[in-house]
Amino acid sequence: MNDTKVAIKIMKPFQDSEQVTAQEQQEAFLREISIMKKIDNTHCLKFFDCFEYDHSYYVVTECLYGKELFSCILDQEGKFYQEPKAIPIIQQILTALSYLHSHYICHCDIKPENLKFTDDTQSLIKIIDFGEATSFESGPMVDWVGTANYMAPEIISGLKYGPGIDLWSLGVVVYVMLSGTFPFESESEEELFELIRAKDFEFYSPHWDRVSFLAKDFISQLLTDSKARLTSKRALKHAWLCQPRAL
Repeated sequence: MNDTKVAIKIMKPFQDSEQVTAQEQQEAFLREISIMKKIDNTHCLKFFDCFEYDHSYYVVTECLYGKELFSCILDQEGKFYQEPKAIPIIQQILTALSYLHSHYICHCDIKPENLKFTDDTQSLIKIIDFGEATSFESGPMVDWVGTANYMAPEIISGLKYGPGIDLWSLGVVVYVMLSGTFPFESESEEELFELIRAKDFEFYSPHWDRVSFLAKDFISQLLTDSKARLTSKRALKHAWLCQPRAL
């Protein structure tokens, strides 16, 4: 046994609720563990072990000491990222998504709260929380998954979908990172979903005037129809992410 510090998440015995039965909760939990066991990537939370003791499950993962991306956005001056600082973060997230999708895994809940830095240097970020992750090896998915503001229109419309939903969610994340606001906002969830279905968003002045054309083009190619949307591999090759950066 080495001296590696780990995080241990304790899952108490599952109980029936109004929304879901204890058996359904357990099946979802075991699905999450099954998927995490398959993942081995620098930019995804590392899973070590899961065991049952005294009617509870214990999930052992690597320990991350940094903040979630959501908190880091709020920490920025003006509560948004400047492009040079945002680009390497987005590249890392896309590297993780490319890996997951190549292994037929869709995360299904990409958002700043599920992206966490390993430490306070904020140089390495990882995708965490695979509670909604699903395998699409046997074909398209149909379940209602995700967080409202980040959900792709095909989910809201009840259509079959693929890993492209993660790219839509990333488009929302990038928009939030560069502006501190959501591309689709409404106090009514029904109206919010209508805006998402219509892909009705804008780059409002004066804030977005300072953002490069390439950054806005990148977002636009993610927040679009599923057939035209960038894949993770194509997104990594987008001109915005391939610009030479000053040392």
